[in-house]
Amino acid sequence: MSKTGLFGKKSSGLKSKKSKLDSNFYDNVNDFLVVDGVLKKYNGSETVVTIPNDLGIESIGQRAFYKRTDIRTIIIPMGITSIANYAFSYCENLASITIPDTITYIGNYAFESCTSLTKVDLPGRLQSVGSYLFSGCTHLVDITLPYELKTIGNYMFFKCESLPKIKIPEKVTSIGWKAFSGCVSLSEIEFPKLLDSIGNYAFENCSKLTNIHFSDNVTSIGEGIFFMCKGLSSITIDETNAAYKMIDGCMFNYDGTILYTYPSKLNAETSYTVPDGVKTICYGAFSSCISLHEIILPETVEIIDNCAFFNCLNLKNITLTSKMNQAWIYHFPI
Repeated sequence: MSKTGLFGKKSSGLKSKKSKLDSNFYDNVNDFLVVDGVLKKYNGSETVVTIPNDLGIESIGQRAFYKRTDIRTIIIPMGITSIANYAFSYCENLASITIPDTITYIGNYAFESCTSLTKVDLPGRLQSVGSYLFSGCTHLVDITLPYELKTIGNYMFFKCESLPKIKIPEKVTSIGWKAFSGCVSLSEIEFPKLLDSIGNYAFENCSKLTNIHFSDNVTSIGEGIFFMCKGLSSITIDETNAAYKMIDGCMFNYDGTILYTYPSKLNAETSYTVPDGVKTICYGAFSSCISLHEIILPETVEIIDNCAFFNCLNLKNITLTSKMNQAWIYHFPI
């Protein structure tokens, strides 16, 4: 009886389900292609896939399951230590994945657009994860992050539209660019004490976020981190923070020369006077402040960044200072 060979040709005499072609190359009835300990490709047709633990697999290679929309469940055995870039990306019907405690590294885009994933438990000893890890996982509602994790990567949860809350592990010190951008259901986030930096647009368009608290360790905040956060009503910062402070509910740098954020739902006031001494109004600082009709600027203002007043639908009056001119109006579309 003949069977189809590795490259689509007929071969005979393959009696065992697992054939060993040489010391580094295995093929399990063409289902699992393994080279030098790396699972290169899954070629099977099962919707529930258990990766074998007897083929010498140490890592799951790039695109090993890429765009396998037929697969619904994947079980990774103990002993595998890493998952490469794009390994499971665009597995749109993948609803369940078991990740063992032996995994210590997961690469970029590994689960991008796995739109049926609802719950993921990352192993506790996992220290390094790539960017865009769960980007576009639109039905993800429950994620357990590893206690050893130190960084939330760029775009890690980008457009995870169903994610309602998240607790950042205690050892995390930085949150990357757009890490939670577009998480429109995110209403609760808990930051660790050690967090010191937050990248640009990290919480952009998190429209259900209402309250944020920063510890005294936060020393670096990127632009537009709360851009289009339409429900944000309160930001608090430890009084011992040496980099940032709150003035009348708005977020400034410590010396009061930079205005970062006026929370969209701060109050129902229709007019706001920017404090004297402010020189820069940051990107998206007043975005979606629909209650404001008037903003009064002090003579000290020199720079208004892009989109500073974006989506301020009722804003009717901004008086430019003598250090500015009408050309600035193009830097902040309303």
